[in-house]
Amino acid sequence: GVKRLYIAVALMDNLGDPVAGASVSITVELNGQSYTSAKGTTETDGKVIYRLNNAPSGTYMTLAKSVTIKGLTWDGITPSNTFTK
Repeated sequence: GVKRLYIAVALMDNLGDPVAGASVSITVELNGQSYTSAKGTTETDGKVIYRLNNAPSGTYMTLAKSVTIKGLTWDGITPSNTFTK
């Protein structure tokens, strides 16, 4: 079978409401080294899901590099996150 890893990024505004239609660029590290990057757009629930095919075992960390949407400004914060596969 194909080894897939799904990464979900959820955006909320300062009122805690989901932000739809935002362009989100991420980088992914594997075991502390740069692994890949991806770009996507949030859905109405404020989430964008990235799929990595043939993802090897190890510890992954996702970093948001840019978030763009008209009328809002990203605070630049990526919550700490790791996942060991």
